[in-house]
Amino acid sequence: MPDVNPHEQIHVKSQLLLEKARDAAAKERKYDSAKTRQDLTRLFREQSGNVPYDWQLDVTEATLLGLDSVIIAGTGSGKTIPFMLPLLLHPKKLMLIISPLKVLQKDQVRRFKKMKIPAVAVNGETWSPSLGQSLADKKHQAIFSSPEMCLKHPEFRKWLSDPETTKDMLGIIVDEAHCISQWGGDFRPLYADVQKLRALMPSHIPVLLTSATLNPPALKEVCSKMEVDLNSSFFLNRGNHRINITSSVIRMDGAKDFAAVREHLPCPDQVTSPEDFKKTIIFTNVVNDTQILCRDLRKHYDNKYDDSIAYLHANRTTKAKRRIMKWFLKGKIKILIATEAAGMGADIPDIELIIQFGVPKSLTIWTQRAGRGGRSSDMQAEAKMLVEKSMFETKRKKKPGGKKPTTTKKTKKRRKTIEHDTQQANEAVANAEEEALIDAEEMEWVKNVDEDMRKYAGTENCRTDVADSFFNNPPRAPVPGAVGCQQCDNCLRKRQVLLSASMFDDTQEQLSRPSTPTFPNSLPSTPSSSAPPSPSKLLNENGKRGMVSRTPIDLGETPLNDDPSSIKPSTDRTDETVQATNTTTASAGSTSTELDLPGPEDAALTASAPAKSTRRGEHLQAIRSSLYAWRLDIQRSRYSPSPFPAEVYLPEPVLTTLSSNRAIKTLDDMRVALLKRPWIYLEEHGKEILDLIKVTDQRFIEGRQQEAHAKKEARKQATAERRQAAEREKEQATLNRRKMQGVHRRRSPLIDHTPLLNGPHLGLPLTSMSSTSAPIWPSHPAIPSNDQNTFGLSSTSHSYPRVHPIAGPSLGPPQHYYQLQNMTPRGSQVMHPSPYFMPLPYPPTPFSVPSTSPPCSVTNPYELYFPPVYHAPSSRPPDS
Repeated sequence: MPDVNPHEQIHVKSQLLLEKARDAAAKERKYDSAKTRQDLTRLFREQSGNVPYDWQLDVTEATLLGLDSVIIAGTGSGKTIPFMLPLLLHPKKLMLIISPLKVLQKDQVRRFKKMKIPAVAVNGETWSPSLGQSLADKKHQAIFSSPEMCLKHPEFRKWLSDPETTKDMLGIIVDEAHCISQWGGDFRPLYADVQKLRALMPSHIPVLLTSATLNPPALKEVCSKMEVDLNSSFFLNRGNHRINITSSVIRMDGAKDFAAVREHLPCPDQVTSPEDFKKTIIFTNVVNDTQILCRDLRKHYDNKYDDSIAYLHANRTTKAKRRIMKWFLKGKIKILIATEAAGMGADIPDIELIIQFGVPKSLTIWTQRAGRGGRSSDMQAEAKMLVEKSMFETKRKKKPGGKKPTTTKKTKKRRKTIEHDTQQANEAVANAEEEALIDAEEMEWVKNVDEDMRKYAGTENCRTDVADSFFNNPPRAPVPGAVGCQQCDNCLRKRQVLLSASMFDDTQEQLSRPSTPTFPNSLPSTPSSSAPPSPSKLLNENGKRGMVSRTPIDLGETPLNDDPSSIKPSTDRTDETVQATNTTTASAGSTSTELDLPGPEDAALTASAPAKSTRRGEHLQAIRSSLYAWRLDIQRSRYSPSPFPAEVYLPEPVLTTLSSNRAIKTLDDMRVALLKRPWIYLEEHGKEILDLIKVTDQRFIEGRQQEAHAKKEARKQATAERRQAAEREKEQATLNRRKMQGVHRRRSPLIDHTPLLNGPHLGLPLTSMSSTSAPIWPSHPAIPSNDQNTFGLSSTSHSYPRVHPIAGPSLGPPQHYYQLQNMTPRGSQVMHPSPYFMPLPYPPTPFSVPSTSPPCSVTNPYELYFPPVYHAPSSRPPDS
């Protein structure tokens, strides 16, 4: 007996209930099902230009006939159309639609008005006396609201329960009905009391529950709370599988690995305008992450496209939410980072990429968010979940009170290093199963995630099968020759492996030696990374190891031995490794092997131009970015629409090999490098990849050269500036010194130095000077004019400082003054650059004149002792 499909049984049962309701309505009020469906189809075509599906007409009929209904269908499948059709057929009737979010309410009002159906959103932000009056006047057919507004707002609740309202009410629709189960706890407790709406209205008003993510437990809970009996209700489960959305799970380093998001967006150097971005939603689980990611992405694109990248969460103002959703719908915003605020119900048809940053709390949330993409039937979308690696890690459980778990003796024994002799091995085998159970009980997951979500993200099999089992989706029609669902990364990877295996078989037939393939003019005989041959391991014709000669031979010589086993010398010096040349020489019945050792010129060549075999750092990242951009572009330009993600056309292992291996220069090189992981698109796109890598290499090298040149010029500029600064400092010092010398040359005031003249300056002749500025030794009776050399110097070869006599009747006896010249205190002493004066330390210290004269002390730093100054007899001191 063939197995009976339970989904088919439920469908048949629902159709029987619908047919029974049609017959009852036909008897009561002459209801004509065929005519009603024709009218609904005509009205819908007039407003939208499209024709409704049969299942949409079935749901509409069930509502019009008073049947409670439950609809499970994928996001973007058209669940909203059964909301519209009854209102198109009955323009004077009303419907109450419970919608969970204000943003969603506003979007649905827009869609209803586009269908010429008067609609309004009733919530705390829109309520006003004028709105209440318009409701009383029945100016609106579709009333969008929330459980909180319906149950807590007194005026609106009064309007709902008014008989004038209920007599025209066609039905109550709970959109996104899974929120009753998901949000009915502490988050929005009134969602758990939404069944009270039925108490406000007559019992004949039907209820329609719609959702894309009602798994069996949630379905049972929702129906119980809304008092919907599935045995007497119209139930339709179309499943939530979307054939135009490919899903994948990608591991990232941690919960704050924001750089992981950038790898799935276009490279900055590939973006020339906002149109180069796919319309993208990036979902986060934390409000703050939306702003961090937005700032990070704007900075990643050098703040050139700030207006095209925005964030949205519940804490933003109402005005900001409306503006962002409006701009995102129109395409002005290309990348939207959002929380749940944008994850439910919003109808934006052209979203191509969905990225979930961090594992969501449940598989239901992930399915809702992934369903935001590909709402247009002719568009292929991608949904990528970036999960933390800690999701797949385990740790030991903590005992109550924070104590570490106790360890059994068997566990301790297993941890020790055991030398497995026969008895110990047998004991270990006997206890292995029990110890495994002990370990399993002591371990727990590092990250607390819903088990169904963990199963979906961690499976190596078809992810769609996991989702179908979780949501109890009806079976999908098999695709001939397909591998799995063809929509998840695991199935696509298996398909790639099968195609690669087929490609590998074809390659084996073409290659004579698959394990060590060679292609002419493409590969060196010895890899550059291999060690040079050792001469001590080469045997000569006598079976002996040859001696190593310390004198290198000319590489251009032809070996005297014609033995084909001899290794020919190579003149290629461009490799990174030192090339050894072995030459066998026949002389005196013996054979010697000579090794060409590297000389100074080889070291210089190696240091100046190393031939690296792999790319690293920024160079590797530049190549990878170019290949990522090419992969996305090739999918959009040549393979769109397609059920496959971009990774199929250039798999990650192939991309890694091509980007890191610098030795790949030709298609033959590429075939050899990809021998273990063949690329099925090599013949079609291999030349494009080689050209792209070549151009990127050239750009990178030119960029590095420009950077080096810029740094060199900057160093030159800095050196020149330092030199100019030193020269300026030197010039300034010279100017300062000249300025100080000019100050020194200024004449100072006359200072009384009479005490210095009390010494016995007897008979010291002065040289005659005709200068008007030269001081004149005074004629004073206290200073006799004899030729006595008081200071032991010749009077004919020395002169003394001259003094200007200042005398007059008013001054009394003649007073004697020295006119000080070139005198300026500097530091702790008085400096006198003129040869007429000597420096005097400060503070002044007493000193004595020669013993032939009475002692004289100087206590004022400006009272100087002037010794005789030597000059030639025929010369005279220069004027100061």
